[in-house]
Amino acid sequence: MKRLDRRTFIRRSLTATLAMTTAGSLPVFDLLALPALAATQPPLAVRKGSAITTLVQEAISALGGMSSFVKSGETV
Repeated sequence: MKRLDRRTFIRRSLTATLAMTTAGSLPVFDLLALPALAATQPPLAVRKGSAITTLVQEAISALGGMSSFVKSGETV
């Protein structure tokens, strides 16, 4: 293996630092700048009041009933 002198070490270190700094400043790798994929709105049901049992039943009914969450034959 070839021995590495101080001058070569410093030169290679500075070159690597410059390359990493330059690559980090390029917007090519900026994934946050990409537009987000449009998603459909999730189903949402809001009920207000004090009768909790009735509110839960109404909210589940508004979302398609319990059968949309628990399929036939599944155990909860």
